[in-house]
Amino acid sequence: PVYLAVRDELEQHLYQFYNFFYWGDRERLVLQPLPAQAAAELLESCIERFGLSRLDLTDFREEALELSKRVPGAIVKMCTLAADPRYQYESRVKIKSVYIDYLLNGHDLHPPAHSRGST
Repeated sequence: PVYLAVRDELEQHLYQFYNFFYWGDRERLVLQPLPAQAAAELLESCIERFGLSRLDLTDFREEALELSKRVPGAIVKMCTLAADPRYQYESRVKIKSVYIDYLLNGHDLHPPAHSRGST
């Protein structure tokens, strides 16, 4: 098996690698959501990594975990977006705007139908 992990700064090159390594849905590994504790730890790590701790995160933590459905890539990407001043108002993160733009950029939080038990 081939595992391809892409860092944020390499995301624009993902599709070059994707076409080289990916043959079809049968070879695609769908990662399930993280357990609650692991998702919270990843979120805290991202908050530190992207400098979000300077903001008022009163509702951000809970909503980010809920909206991301604890999917690791969604947590990281939503924190990346939250670090952009366009997604901040005063000292708060506009989490709903982050979430909408995350979805509008083609990210999906649902696994393909065949991995949910249908044929």
